[in-house]
Amino acid sequence: MWRATAEGRCCIEENMPLAETPAAPVSIADEEHAENISYLETLAEHTFGLWDEVWVGFSWPSYYINHTRRVRNLCLQMAQPEGGDPKLLEYAAVLHDITKRYDGEIIRDARGNRAVGPGGLWQNQPLPPPPGSMSMVTEIYDRESLTGSLHSESGAVVADHLLQILGMDDATRESASQVIRDHVRLRDENGAIAPPELLESRILYDADTLDANLGLVAFYRNIQIHTHKLIRECGHATLKKYVGFIPRWLQMKQPFVDMMTTDRGRRLAHRRQGRVEAAYRDLMNEIGDVKRFRDEGLMGVIEFFMGRNESPDLVRDLQDLRDTWLPNGPKQPYVHSFFQDLEDEIAGKK
Repeated sequence: MWRATAEGRCCIEENMPLAETPAAPVSIADEEHAENISYLETLAEHTFGLWDEVWVGFSWPSYYINHTRRVRNLCLQMAQPEGGDPKLLEYAAVLHDITKRYDGEIIRDARGNRAVGPGGLWQNQPLPPPPGSMSMVTEIYDRESLTGSLHSESGAVVADHLLQILGMDDATRESASQVIRDHVRLRDENGAIAPPELLESRILYDADTLDANLGLVAFYRNIQIHTHKLIRECGHATLKKYVGFIPRWLQMKQPFVDMMTTDRGRRLAHRRQGRVEAAYRDLMNEIGDVKRFRDEGLMGVIEFFMGRNESPDLVRDLQDLRDTWLPNGPKQPYVHSFFQDLEDEIAGKK
């Protein structure tokens, strides 16, 4: 087995867990693929950890690697029903945001409006890692002069180099790079957005969009983003203020349901949006007795998440809820369903 270091690849113990355990029987090709994915995932996690910044735009340190893993899980779940290549999707998913941490704060004009660049995308200030902080990714990024490029474009270039180092053939490298480029869809001169041509590109696009915008994982993300915004603007965040914002957020996310490009993506999008709408209805039923439902309802879950806003981590926070809050007295049945649904989304099952 292998692991990534700032310098590259080196041998480690045979019992290191793989990023994905292949089903038996295992071919030599499967073993090599698992080793490659384990290496790339470790390299991605190491690279994401080079930056000192805690909050940048709508992201925080653990978000980058957790999002990468969830998107990978979704791609693998979507591959078979859609007829996509699971190995190609796994390479593309693990590397799709490999240069995302170079995206700094969103650029705003004198009126505070977000600056929009070519293709209708928000523009970001370049954010290099601290001096002396390096990985194979940052070396390629600097050598290829990728500063200022979209993370989908720079990520495709970096991915091509990494897959070449791993001995991938030209066709695999070219396809993986194209899938990574395609996960950010640009508007043409008429303002239209065409779906990607490659099936794997459509699957990665849908998985990436689903994770960031729809479902209970996206709900957690919104809790943290809005809490951070309230603290920055008002000095504090209250449960009442946040809950009052949810209907507008749900309305803002509805268009993403229609942006899916695959059958599986569309089904998942409808289910995920419906899941959050159901959670909101449960919250509204708790409004009359906030004190009670802070102990046994979704109010308590949201307040717990809000209290972790300084440096959120969904995996850690969910486990801490299970270990501390959940055993502390009886909970409403829909709270247990919320936990299970959230864990299934993380695994890419829903």
